[in-house]
Amino acid sequence: MDPGEMPDELKEMSVVEQQLICRLSPAIHVHMLGHVGIAANGHCVTFPQNVNEPAKILPKLPTDIDVLRVTRKGKNNTSKDFRCRRHKIQNALEWLKQHNPAYSDIIISEANLSVLPADGELIVNCLNVDSENISEHSDKGPAPLQTCVNETDAGVSDSCVLLNDPPVNIQEEISNTIQSLTGDEEENLETVINHKKKEARIPWPTRANEPISEFTTRIFFTLSFPTLFPRQQGDFHINRPRTCTSLSDWADHLMWYKDGRFAKHQYFKFIVHNMIMRKRALELSSFIVKQKLGEEHFSIDEIREKIRGGDTTIVDKLLYFSASLRGTSQYWNQRSKELRALVQYQINEGNGLPSFFTTGSCAEYHFKPLRNLLQNYIGLTTGESPDLSDRSVMFKVLQQHTHVIAQYFDLRTQAYFKEVMKPVFGVNAFWYRREFAKSRGMIHWHGLCWRSDKEPHVLLSDAMCAGMNPEDRANKLSGWAKAELGMTASHPAGKNVEGEPRKEFWPPPEGTAQVPPEDKNPLIKLLMDVSQSQESLLEDHLLLTNRINIHRCSDYCLCLPRNSRHGEKVCRMEFGSEKHPGKAVRDELSIVLDRNRNERLEMSRDHPFLVQHSKYHTQGWRANGDISIILSKNGPDNPSVDEIIATENYITGYACKGNEGTSALNDLFNDTINSSENSTVKSVCTSLLMNAVKRDVSSTEAAFELSSIPLYRSSHQFQSVSITGARMLERNGFTLTKQSPLDKYLQRPQGDTSSFYQFISKSGKVPVPSGGPIYATWPLIEDYSRTMLLLHWPNWRKVSDIVGECDKYSWVDVLHNFLVTDQCPNFLKADIERARLRITNDQAEENTVESAETRGEDQPEWMDLIAPDGLVGSDIEANEIDFDDGGPCYDWTKTSEAYPDNANTFIDSVTKETCEEATLDIPDVDLGNLNPEQKFAYKIVWKI
Repeated sequence: MDPGEMPDELKEMSVVEQQLICRLSPAIHVHMLGHVGIAANGHCVTFPQNVNEPAKILPKLPTDIDVLRVTRKGKNNTSKDFRCRRHKIQNALEWLKQHNPAYSDIIISEANLSVLPADGELIVNCLNVDSENISEHSDKGPAPLQTCVNETDAGVSDSCVLLNDPPVNIQEEISNTIQSLTGDEEENLETVINHKKKEARIPWPTRANEPISEFTTRIFFTLSFPTLFPRQQGDFHINRPRTCTSLSDWADHLMWYKDGRFAKHQYFKFIVHNMIMRKRALELSSFIVKQKLGEEHFSIDEIREKIRGGDTTIVDKLLYFSASLRGTSQYWNQRSKELRALVQYQINEGNGLPSFFTTGSCAEYHFKPLRNLLQNYIGLTTGESPDLSDRSVMFKVLQQHTHVIAQYFDLRTQAYFKEVMKPVFGVNAFWYRREFAKSRGMIHWHGLCWRSDKEPHVLLSDAMCAGMNPEDRANKLSGWAKAELGMTASHPAGKNVEGEPRKEFWPPPEGTAQVPPEDKNPLIKLLMDVSQSQESLLEDHLLLTNRINIHRCSDYCLCLPRNSRHGEKVCRMEFGSEKHPGKAVRDELSIVLDRNRNERLEMSRDHPFLVQHSKYHTQGWRANGDISIILSKNGPDNPSVDEIIATENYITGYACKGNEGTSALNDLFNDTINSSENSTVKSVCTSLLMNAVKRDVSSTEAAFELSSIPLYRSSHQFQSVSITGARMLERNGFTLTKQSPLDKYLQRPQGDTSSFYQFISKSGKVPVPSGGPIYATWPLIEDYSRTMLLLHWPNWRKVSDIVGECDKYSWVDVLHNFLVTDQCPNFLKADIERARLRITNDQAEENTVESAETRGEDQPEWMDLIAPDGLVGSDIEANEIDFDDGGPCYDWTKTSEAYPDNANTFIDSVTKETCEEATLDIPDVDLGNLNPEQKFAYKIVWKI
């Protein structure tokens, strides 16, 4: 599958030049010039759209291309993306007409060519914004000196807004699935071949001819990207080899094409990523059969006879679930359940709570191996040798090679956990995820780690048993942390003979040390480069500390206190406030309570802004990162309820929150409302934002998706366990349903007296309970009590083994009695205690970061039964269900946002609608109940 060499006529075409010659335009591009972002002088947001009839008369007129421009007064608003050369356009079209079959019938219009500039900036629809009305943010992130903070002229950064998932006729799919599963073997041969594991899957639907379907149009990509497919070769539906069986495999193959043109393209990766996400929404969906606990499997012969006799009641027992796609909030909600289950599993196995929390970011401007990799890769693919010491050149290279960065970061992180975390930090179990957040490099990871020696929990437990006072416990813990983790809160420069800090080695403004020359930049060095002696290691630690371990407050960390709309902002990293920045310098050390009322070791410090850190982690990872010790005084075998609650609060509130956008949508919103002009372009931007109900995706995140790199990794695999009779719909021999883990438990040997939870744990997999409420509420309810008892009651085979033989029984009463026994796991007691505290203790309620969506209290009992085929790596064990119904007013008949095929049509329609809709009826709605997306839309409506 070779798309062929790119001819000179199509090389180095700007965005607007490509738009002028393409027959289909799959997106609207909003260029935000003068955008305040790290390193970039602008940002482009891509809004995918449906496309109609291919253009036949080319080039398009400037008013017909799908590009909008947002400029800020007083900023650099020039961009190479708007360069237009008339001769370049003409030569490109003549070449395509002669060599590309998809362009053989085009008409090259001399009239259209004549309106294009000979060589200059193409005038497109533009929105001018007064910069004085825009409040600038200083979101520099935790380590601004590891990024390229100066604005460059290298170009713009990119992101894309995801479209809504396509609709499904569920009743039709259920009926078709039943018919196919109960048919003859010969009739189902193709189904069996095409569906791995013989699972029931819904077929990929085709769409009507209007608009054109990107999935069924044979030369869709050639029509949309003529510079990438100059000869129509390599299009997804043309001569695709068996090795590229999916759209993602095909895209990943092209991203690594030898001349790099697919990876460098401004929006190709976004269009394909959007298509992959929407296609997977259907392909990874599944059916389950609603059955009661203890019911037998459905027989295929029995169901076949019923259907032939006109009995279709089986359809009423089927439920359809769409998969929660990677990176969505629903996806991370499921990961939070898995991580919570891992914590409970480790406690149940006697390994206790995690030993520490850890993070690491990507210093993509500095990592020496990454620079070498990019230099070699570019040399091999293009023959060029860019000067990566030039920040503008480096920025451009990074933007064009996000797929290389994604692969490198994944391999670096895996190697770090294997070669450093395991032998140096004693880690034998872990869970970490990737996040794509602004101001912390392109990517960063954070997660939880367990040490094989179960420290520091054993140490603190022994100290408590020995009756040590708090000061002695803190000293003992500090000694362990220094020896085992290299923890410190003091500057490595140390003190002089008078006992005063050596501030001449501190960076300004606290000290006078100057920024070292580039050859001394510690971020571009490897640990082996600085490990010749103790002196070189000490100097390296000092330089790294000055570069990445000195906290500077910005909009990244400053926020108003909880339940406060006014007043002084405080640092959420606990480095003071706006008016009183920094931490107190202290010689003593102690165990203190953080802002969430959790215990934390506070070591002696001589610098008010130094981040307490592990020097081993700082010098090993060599970029911004953190290790925070988790304290437990009760030992790994029996952590307290409060300690379990604190760890689970971290999971629900931080570890598994959804990915952030790039902030481009918010900036576009601010630009739009602060524009003094009342133009049609402003209306277009408003309409785009109103339809952009999802966050935008960065170029790096799209590269992760196209490369199928796991978004999280864990030392353990996960097993979804349902405590209902619901089963996966699957043709399995003579039955219509798949054997469930609960079926296997009930069929266990007679001598096995374990609980359902313990039975699954024996396999080494982490049980992730589903099939009922898994988060406690207070007072306890029957459904939750039933779920927990079926999960943790030892040696049961029928319900009466738990509740007795009487007709009237209370699951709640049985659970209350079970809680006081030694057979009840401590993590179950912790969950119930947290629910009780949420009602009885206002402080606990304020500090419990959970939403109704996270608790899952309103989910159906078989919500999490399905575990559709994963995409890659550790994501395979994921339990991915999207149960978001979109609200009562959501239009499920839409396949995507109805953007037109050109901006003029959009402008005309918006202008017409604005004139016709002279009045607006406002419903009586409590604004405090609006979700973030509704609040965002509300602000747009009322501020424009």
